[in-house]
Amino acid sequence: MKLLRDYRKNVLKKGLSALLGAGMMFLSYGAATAAPEKGKWITGDFHQHTTYSDGSYSYGLMMEKSNYYGLDWWAQSGHGGGFTRWGKYGVDTGGDVFFDLLPSNPIIGDVKFSGGHQIMWRWQSLRDWAFLDCLEARDMYPEKVIIQGVEWNVPGHEHCSVSNLNEQFNETNPNCKVLAEFDYKFDKSDADITGGAAQGWTKSALPNLHPKAVEAVA
Repeated sequence: MKLLRDYRKNVLKKGLSALLGAGMMFLSYGAATAAPEKGKWITGDFHQHTTYSDGSYSYGLMMEKSNYYGLDWWAQSGHGGGFTRWGKYGVDTGGDVFFDLLPSNPIIGDVKFSGGHQIMWRWQSLRDWAFLDCLEARDMYPEKVIIQGVEWNVPGHEHCSVSNLNEQFNETNPNCKVLAEFDYKFDKSDADITGGAAQGWTKSALPNLHPKAVEAVA
């Protein structure tokens, strides 16, 4: 697992921003005088769905299966926009749990409903809920590289699995605030205005067409 450990030290902890739509490159650096280490293939997955978006199974089961099938790294994604269910629960835990039915409704931002339940905007579920599950999974599978991502609904296009690693592996305060802000600003399915604005974020003013996608990755 030296390759993965070196990857964490030399890439993730430097705050590399990564677009996962075209895959991810893992790098390993040795001492300047050391002989080059023979390369090896590693396996990963950057497209996964749970009940945080339109999947049927819990975040925890997705982590368990990713480990069971021998992946070295994975990025839990799920669509951007907004959804109604807490990803800690699903078919495998006995059924869905809806955010708006929790004892104290935690949802912030503009109010919108789907299937009779208030949606939580994905930027909030990424920042405040899914990433906490990601941290738990890292503790459970310490030899794996586990990333929080999102399947971006690209303005003017279809879908693209992306992540931004800034602060995700911060040693004192790991978080995915940059990824959450990205989804709020640029996901064509995010119709929230007030919630992200309350975080100090400015939503893109462009219509949901190709120029907005260019702005997002500029």
